[in-house]
Amino acid sequence: SSVAISGVESEAQPKPTTGMGERGSMAVQRPTSQSDTTFNLKDLEGLNPGQHKEYYWVTVEPGRENQAMTPEDVVNNHGVPEHVVLTKIAEERSEEEAVKSLPFALLLVILYALMNLSHDSQGPIRSVEEAIEFDIKENANFAFSTGENGNEYMGHKTYQDVNSYGDFWSWMNKGISALYFQTDYPISEGSSLDMGPLTDTEKSFYLWHNKKIGPMRLRKEALPYADCLNEDMGNAFDLTCYEVGDLDLSLDPVDFDVAQLRFPEDRSETVWVEHGNHSLQLRELETNRWVNNQTYRVMVSFLAYNGPKDIFVQTNVHFLFARSGRIWKALTHRSFVLEPYSTWEAYLWDILFFSHITLIFVTEMAEVFKELWHAKGDCMAFLREYISFWNVIDWLSIIMAYTQLGVWFTRYGYVKTLETHVRDFPTELATCTEDACKHFLYDRLYDDVRIAGQWMREQNLLGAFYPVMIVLRLFKAFQSQPRLALVSKTLYNSSGDLAHFGIVFLSAFFSFVLVFMAIFGREMTDFAQFDRAVMTLVRAFLGDFDYDTMDQMNRASAFFFILIFEVTMFLIMLNMLVAIVMDVYADTKGHLTKGETLWDECYEIAERFYMNKMGKRMPFNELVTKYLKARGDGAWKSKKVISVQEFTELVPGLGEAQAKDILIGACQDWGEAHNVPVQMRDVLGVASMTAEFAGQVNAKFGGSASSPKALGNLHQAAAGSKPSTMLTAKEIAEMDGLSLEELFKAAQIRCQMEFGQPDADEERVNALSRILESCRNLSVIDESKAPKVPGGRCGVGVTV
Repeated sequence: SSVAISGVESEAQPKPTTGMGERGSMAVQRPTSQSDTTFNLKDLEGLNPGQHKEYYWVTVEPGRENQAMTPEDVVNNHGVPEHVVLTKIAEERSEEEAVKSLPFALLLVILYALMNLSHDSQGPIRSVEEAIEFDIKENANFAFSTGENGNEYMGHKTYQDVNSYGDFWSWMNKGISALYFQTDYPISEGSSLDMGPLTDTEKSFYLWHNKKIGPMRLRKEALPYADCLNEDMGNAFDLTCYEVGDLDLSLDPVDFDVAQLRFPEDRSETVWVEHGNHSLQLRELETNRWVNNQTYRVMVSFLAYNGPKDIFVQTNVHFLFARSGRIWKALTHRSFVLEPYSTWEAYLWDILFFSHITLIFVTEMAEVFKELWHAKGDCMAFLREYISFWNVIDWLSIIMAYTQLGVWFTRYGYVKTLETHVRDFPTELATCTEDACKHFLYDRLYDDVRIAGQWMREQNLLGAFYPVMIVLRLFKAFQSQPRLALVSKTLYNSSGDLAHFGIVFLSAFFSFVLVFMAIFGREMTDFAQFDRAVMTLVRAFLGDFDYDTMDQMNRASAFFFILIFEVTMFLIMLNMLVAIVMDVYADTKGHLTKGETLWDECYEIAERFYMNKMGKRMPFNELVTKYLKARGDGAWKSKKVISVQEFTELVPGLGEAQAKDILIGACQDWGEAHNVPVQMRDVLGVASMTAEFAGQVNAKFGGSASSPKALGNLHQAAAGSKPSTMLTAKEIAEMDGLSLEELFKAAQIRCQMEFGQPDADEERVNALSRILESCRNLSVIDESKAPKVPGGRCGVGVTV
């Protein structure tokens, strides 16, 4: 092999003060010939001992580059570079600020939860909706059985059993009308009591506590005519076809889509069913075929106000007429608390939450102006310095919070408008003498509910996503605390592996989706559409699947493909996912150089606060300000070594004990960060490589090395050579042969050749080089203390 070693001065390695020549960084060239082994001995001085391998600014005697040094020894005897000290202070200050910000980040979560709970009482709203829902599902019956006396005792069908136009009108006449338009006081079964009719006040309530607001509304959507998909078949059988509606009714629709989808009603077809005249109206609608083949959707709605809970609710029963002939049914609600600020706590949580958001906004603006001042008007420099992931999260949380505030007040305004119209409804209705006036008031109420409901939906969507921003802000607070940041760092470090795993996983998963759609799509609704099949297999992946139905459809296919799916996706893929995350977690945890617990840091911060108040310690901000005032901003990158005394002189008022603690802490963190562990397999690999190279050298020189020389003699022999002189291995051998020290030096060069490629781990290469240097250091033991064994001073050193 041929090796060239350059003597270019390295900025990261200052010049030593021991007269051993300039430090150099080694640039290794690949061998061009296996038979020519040459060294430039002058440039070999760049690899000489003298610089400690952990603390680069510390100069040591030759052979002691790897000796253990305590941070106290380094600080007392050598000092610490400025950039190491300032970096330590900046890290401590950042960790302290992160720990201090953690309670505020948690407070934001608590205030947001309290604010939402104080306005939208989900429990009371759901209790009113569920009462109405249960009554309609269980008691709005038709298909009654008749007793001997002609009385209808029991209805056997509910709105879910409406499967024809006749069923719809039966449910309207005998089902919902009997509940909503009650006339007589209910009595017990078989009783002959005559309780009399209900009063007008009693008739105006539904389920005794819900005040009816206006009449029942019936509205429909009719599809316009259109050409058939197959015009030839349509013409042959004289078929009537219609346009496709906005809502997909091929399979059972989701209640959310049914409730939120726009209803393009024809208001001329809207019917207001009044109490007392309802039977006649319904019979007339049935006679006129109000529901026909052109009907796409029918919505039966009514409004009610629950006084005890201050909840206004609109209930809608939907009948969806699919072109396949199926009638789908859905029951939905729109509910509001008319006075969200009924207690002082509601005001308090709103004020506290948005005060907190405003504080974050002011803090971010201060940081923006600070960075603009440092950038001195350079916009690109400002953006490079300020734009970061966490700053983006901060601004998104601020923007979304104020957006929520705007949406909330808009919704609140529409709800208050609804409240005003509901409150004035009886008075205004009494002044109406024509149906048009009454219908205007009815339509206005339903329009108010629709608009307020739309804003409520927008606010709910924002409210659902905003907690994600809060969680990300929590991760920001966790970032500077090593133990709290372990989870986020694990996810970040494993993101590359997870991305590649996700490609494989999704490819296999979607392949299974297509397989199950092809086999079970015709027989099972869960696999009839792509989105349904995806959700079904996600549930199957988590162990929730309907195997009995699949088994009944196709037993062999169900057994085979479920087995393959569970083994591949659950037993193999899921465990691989866990293995990837846990492997990165263990590696990330192993690289923690500072593992203080949160409680230790809190105690340390409290102690610092007490010492600052007592005047026994200088705060970090004041310390950095004074230091930079004395040394300038260039100190952040300066490699000037300072001692405890110099540190106290540069910062007036800084105590010697605090200065020493800072320097020792900075030195300790630097040493832990640059002490790279080496795996045993790497050690064995280097040992094997050294033995192989020793054999090659011995074979080339015709035997083992004789009468070893100290490295200093080799320096003297090389001192008279010109820097460009390239001595052959034969000429080196003529300089009284090779010592074990020189042999390991050559092995170290070989190590750099083998591993020092652009894609190699630089820290690992340096660590392996240190192992070889340690071997070389062992070979310079005084001959009188070394055992007299053939093959060199290490005994079996040649073969390691």
